[in-house]
Amino acid sequence: MNKNLIILSVIIAAVIGVYYFASGTKPGIQNNTLAGNTAAVDNSIQQNQTMFSIDAKRWQFTPDVISVKKGQKVKIIINNSDTTHGINVPDFNVSGNDSVEFIADKTGEFSFICNTYCGNGHAIMTGKIVVTE
Repeated sequence: MNKNLIILSVIIAAVIGVYYFASGTKPGIQNNTLAGNTAAVDNSIQQNQTMFSIDAKRWQFTPDVISVKKGQKVKIIINNSDTTHGINVPDFNVSGNDSVEFIADKTGEFSFICNTYCGNGHAIMTGKIVVTE
């Protein structure tokens, strides 16, 4: 009976492994659509998207200033290193704890803030998005 249990476990593990490798993108692995490596994605969207990774820790964003061109699709990914932080960009009406996406459809300087209370310095946890022509 113990031998049958081992054989069954090996078969189940093999089936899960085959499914995992055949299913495409794996958790934690991102397709590089920004570089144009995915043929199924419209190239005009790929070339017009800008992605930023921002580290968030008490009480700062790094980098705290990002620059984009008007009309670009922007994705900001938040890397929380000490507690849960997030980002709120009121002028583009987006907020999130892991990431935000928006179209930079106006020029100027726009503030972003932490959207999750993170302690005494929460109010000074800010950054800026600069959108140019």
